[in-house]
Amino acid sequence: MANPLNNPNNKFNLWEFHQGDPVPQEGSSELKVLRFLVKTGMHGWEEINRLYKELEAGTNHRLAAADQQLQDSERQNTNMTKTVADQQRMLADQQSRINEMERQIALLTSQSHDQTIKIAGQQVTIADQQSKIADLEQRHRRDKRSIQSTTEKLGAIEANERSARLEVTELEVEVDRVTEQTQRFMALMERGAKVAEARVEQVKGLCQGVLELKGDEIAKKERQIASLEAQVARLERRNHELKGDSSRGGKEQLKRGGLNAESAAKVSERSTFQGQDTPVDTAPDGYVPPPWKVDRPKPMEPGTAGTKRQADFGDQASGFEYFKLPRRM
Repeated sequence: MANPLNNPNNKFNLWEFHQGDPVPQEGSSELKVLRFLVKTGMHGWEEINRLYKELEAGTNHRLAAADQQLQDSERQNTNMTKTVADQQRMLADQQSRINEMERQIALLTSQSHDQTIKIAGQQVTIADQQSKIADLEQRHRRDKRSIQSTTEKLGAIEANERSARLEVTELEVEVDRVTEQTQRFMALMERGAKVAEARVEQVKGLCQGVLELKGDEIAKKERQIASLEAQVARLERRNHELKGDSSRGGKEQLKRGGLNAESAAKVSERSTFQGQDTPVDTAPDGYVPPPWKVDRPKPMEPGTAGTKRQADFGDQASGFEYFKLPRRM
């Protein structure tokens, strides 16, 4: 940096003012320098040169330091640019790896989706089988032991299903074993379905046996009822015959004057068949009244109160009206 004050002509120029030159303003640096030079003379000029040299040296030192800082900054920027480029390369490599991993994940997700669809179909099949088994359980509730056995088998099937689901979950992680575990799962489901069908057939057979046993018992009861009805019919015919004999004997006694009017009325009333207007005397042989017209009387031979005949009938003699005919004259 050149010092304009080193020119000797400038010293004279400072002292010579030509017409038209601008006059230094009050308080300006030019005026202060002029006044300093007027007071000090050449000694002041040398002092100004010394001060300027010191200022120039400090300025050069600061400029050199600034240049050094600028060079350091440029070096750091270069290093940072290189570091950023390296990082960008690393990021590009990482992005490439991420893209490859995403592609693999998409492939695994597609395979898992296919396996999920297959499992859903198998679950629908299992649900249908469970529905059929539930219907059979509702039809055959009386056979509790068979139902309990079927329920236990269903629990085993559900346990196998849970085990298969765990295996399918592991398939999502272990992609290499997908085919082998899927085939194992299908075989397990087929065996479970065969076991369930076998148990269903077993329950059907047991229920059929129960129905046949109940049919035999019903037929036996019907035969017993028919036998009892035949016995009742025989007793009714016997009762009708006894009533006919009693009625005829009472009328003959009435003709002979052995009964009073009240006894004759009772004999006439008892001689009439219960529920019918036709007396027993005029009823045809083998007449059996329909069940809706007369209640079946409990058989009891007249005139045998307290005898072995009454003891044979037991409680059947209670409530049956009977009378003791008078001794024939």
